Amino acid sequence: MRASAEQVLGLDERGLVAVPGCGDAVRRLHPLVLKDFIAFRERCAQHGVNLAIASSFRGFDQQLAIWNQKMRGERPIYDDNAEIIDIRHLSDADKLPYILRWTALPGCSRHHWGSDIDVYDLSAMAEGYRLQLVPAEYAADGPFERLGRLLNSWFDEKEGYGGFYRPFSVDSGGVAFEPWHISHIVTADAHSQALSPGMVKSYLAKTDIAGRAAILENFEEIWRRFVV
Repeated sequence: MRASAEQVLGLDERGLVAVPGCGDAVRRLHPLVLKDFIAFRERCAQHGVNLAIASSFRGFDQQLAIWNQKMRGERPIYDDNAEIIDIRHLSDADKLPYILRWTALPGCSRHHWGSDIDVYDLSAMAEGYRLQLVPAEYAADGPFERLGRLLNSWFDEKEGYGGFYRPFSVDSGGVAFEPWHISHIVTADAHSQALSPGMVKSYLAKTDIAGRAAILENFEEIWRRFVV
């Protein structure tokens, strides 16, 4: 399988397929991912977990909107403890590592590929609960503790399980630990191999991305530390 530059950057949505069983929400994946995800969801159900998708495919424009809102202070930015920080006194360059801990640079998001999925346990959601996607939700005493323990048992001692793995299972100072994030190995690898820093940097230079000057000036460090 070869991925085009447009697919890698999240600019080509053709060929994606809708995931059944998502209620009114439309969640899309690469067709090679769908069968394995349905089987993965069925395995979860056998353990009492109603596996639901918080996010699957997310195109470049959607990622760009999220990024711009965070850079402009229209969405919260979190510290390493998932606590909201005040960014009003920070320069664009100083904001970058805080944002990149939890939010991928547009063009570099694994969600562009239709291979990566953020999951939670719908059966553990209390009425009115607002999903946050923070590690505490999947830890002891969190609402998704059962799912967290299940994913840990499947992934922590293996490189993958059921065709998936967790790309952010260890916090090495770049992207934060994301217990909810699973990635389809074959599909993600094909896209990752087609991704290059020159491709991303040249495209971002032409976009209306907030903090563009700081991003381009610090791009090599961003790539080294935060792009997987």
